Amino acid sequence: MTGFNKSAYNSPTKAYRVQIRHKGMYYDEVVSGENDEDSLKNFFVKGFEGKIQPRDQDPIYTPDRFFCTIEEVTNELTTISSKETQIGASVGRTSTGPKQSNT
Repeated sequence: MTGFNKSAYNSPTKAYRVQIRHKGMYYDEVVSGENDEDSLKNFFVKGFEGKIQPRDQDPIYTPDRFFCTIEEVTNELTTISSKETQIGASVGRTSTGPKQSNT
């Protein structure tokens, strides 16, 4: 599970991921909307209703500024947990044995 609202993926409208950093707090939510402006409006409506809570404190950004990114989500977002991954994980298939070079 990603922890994001999956109802936005099944809507006839598009899904948008909205990330906001403001006053040292980080907000991250997937909302649906006709376009990016509509999804931003829906994000704030949900926020004023108390349905969106800050995910984390973000002291890196300047607390007196407002940062917002909006991206259209084309497939489901996933997160990676360091507890589930192994160090030195390989990519692809391992070779079956040494072979003679063609050069």
